[in-house]
Amino acid sequence: LLARHPWGEELSAGVHLGWIGGALSPQRTDWSQLKKAGVKFAIIVADNDAPGKSAVPAIARSLNLPCSMIQFTNEFPSGFDLADPFPKKLLGNVDGVEHYVGPSFRACLVPATWATDLIPNLNGKGRPVAVLRDSFKGQWVYVEQIDSYVNLEMPDRIRSEAILNKMLAPFSHVVETARLINRNFQGQTVTVCYRPDEPGILVTARDAPSINLHVRPTLRSHPGDPQPWLEFLQYMFVNESERHAVMRWCATLIAQPSIRMSYGLLLVSEKQGIGKTTLGAHILAPLLGEWNVSFPSESDINSTFNEWIAHKRLAIISEIYAGQSWKVYNTLKSVITDKDITVNRKHQRQYVIENWCHIFASSNSMRALKIENDDRRWFYPEVTEIPWPSEKFVAFRQWLQSGGLKIILHWAEDFDDYVAPHERAPMTERKKELIEASRSEAQSLAYDKATDILALDKPAAVEIKHAMDWCRDHVQGRLYDSDSDIRRVMVEAGLIALRHRFRVNRRLTHIVVNPQLYDILKAGDLLDKPPRDVSSIIRDYLITFEREL
Repeated sequence: LLARHPWGEELSAGVHLGWIGGALSPQRTDWSQLKKAGVKFAIIVADNDAPGKSAVPAIARSLNLPCSMIQFTNEFPSGFDLADPFPKKLLGNVDGVEHYVGPSFRACLVPATWATDLIPNLNGKGRPVAVLRDSFKGQWVYVEQIDSYVNLEMPDRIRSEAILNKMLAPFSHVVETARLINRNFQGQTVTVCYRPDEPGILVTARDAPSINLHVRPTLRSHPGDPQPWLEFLQYMFVNESERHAVMRWCATLIAQPSIRMSYGLLLVSEKQGIGKTTLGAHILAPLLGEWNVSFPSESDINSTFNEWIAHKRLAIISEIYAGQSWKVYNTLKSVITDKDITVNRKHQRQYVIENWCHIFASSNSMRALKIENDDRRWFYPEVTEIPWPSEKFVAFRQWLQSGGLKIILHWAEDFDDYVAPHERAPMTERKKELIEASRSEAQSLAYDKATDILALDKPAAVEIKHAMDWCRDHVQGRLYDSDSDIRRVMVEAGLIALRHRFRVNRRLTHIVVNPQLYDILKAGDLLDKPPRDVSSIIRDYLITFEREL
């Protein structure tokens, strides 16, 4: 029977007992017999109704054991208990195989240990004193680094003192249980970490005992035919080599939590309804576990508060549009690049933690981001502009909801071409176009002139001050670019910048040369000579845009 139960694997690890009297009379059962029989941990499964839920604190108090409870969600009918058949809407079918697609056992699990006992006042008079039960000690620990309390059994549960006191109030004799936790020394744990590469909860990080806040996804893989998934990718990504690169990125993210890839995924299509949200929010997010995923807006990215990065393996950014500013690009570049981040939460203490966040960004604008010429942090594949027929999308989503996600997980676990940790993002034609669109008007003019210089059949040099003057005369409006901006873009086009500045027409200026002149200078061992020894040679090859081009 358990083999067919949606939560059968979890339930098979325990012994199942009922109690007499039902939810309205939990006191009729002698709960102490369980502890005497050697039971170490109990999960209370009450009926999904008000009487059932209200009975949980009384049962937990009588058990005097570490406890959790199953909190059924709204997907379950009122009055539901674990012996009832699971609702049909939580069961899917793929290729004749039935799959459970509802909330996981862990998602419904909530801490429910009774916290305190009352003992006589040591003075022999006055009110009894509340002390922590042994069964509760160590379940919650205060972490100085974040000034919050972390549940050691479910480390994604992080609570401030005020919230923890409210949460524990039904399971305690006092309203300020956190005070008792503070007085109870269980070994000093002063830091938290986020380590998807470590399976344990209490680990060593930065040479100190640390609580690992990463919680692994609960979805389990199942063998099956991944053809609907592969067909979706084939429809969405029209370039075969780029499609394979997307598959590598997705498979690595899903099945290799110990690998932090060095580049994010940017999907752009001017047409809406292509499937970008389906890939990010409806496939990748549930496969990673929703608690490991954030959905920041562009305003969140621009904010000084960066909670959306902390304790996450994936940030899904929809409808990004930062074509007129480098701010978002630079912010996301640091998220993709930095090994550690300083977490800045509103009204909370800042702390440093490992950064394992990957970026999945999408947009309907071809100017979604400004990107530098030498960028290695963004993979920007071509996405189709022809939407799938609606019936195809309906069938695919039905497949996902009926167990297809488990099949995709199995596909990812069997994938044999994962992305290496320090691998650069593949270059694509779309990315080249975005790089060109990211240049200012002056940079585009300078790039074009540099391309013309490369086409010359003679050695040539250009002073950057001259290039600046020429751009200033030809751009519409004010020139905001610096000498280094113009020099950089001319080097990107293929010219070579000399190390030293040279005095030309009574002003010091950088010089860029074409490969022919560079070879002459190199052959004459002049590249490292002082500028005064080379200036006369450089002047012989100087050109101006107006005359030679």
